[in-house]
Amino acid sequence: KVSAPALVSGCQSKSYPWPTELPPMQVANMVARKMNYSTKGCCGAMVLSITAALNIMFYWSTPYDHNLFENCFGIGFYSYSLDFSKSLLETVSNLPHYPPNGIKFVLHQARNGPVCIKLSENLKISVKMTTDHKAAIDIILHSV
Repeated sequence: KVSAPALVSGCQSKSYPWPTELPPMQVANMVARKMNYSTKGCCGAMVLSITAALNIMFYWSTPYDHNLFENCFGIGFYSYSLDFSKSLLETVSNLPHYPPNGIKFVLHQARNGPVCIKLSENLKISVKMTTDHKAAIDIILHSV
């Protein structure tokens, strides 16, 4: 199950509808972008529920001005149910400085990627983000 993105800045792409589920062994496009005529970049998060005991929060930030800031992403995972239906946007607004309690959240600079994290005894996640203005994030969830 995939949550709708909570966007602090930016918008969803109209060309690529945000999926609600990710079928195994398939590629899915989840596209968020800077809004037209805006001086803000794109910053947001989404939650991917793998099982009832494993949830992953993805955070991304692509700034408008790369002279001041750089692309980054964060990965948090937790093994219990958190209801972000009303508070995911509030949670994203506090990231990356104040991650929610109980979530193992780590922020990564795009220039330092790719990153591979062991989520459980039999599951790893690999994440890579480009460093340019039109950033792309590749997320691969695989069995160990």
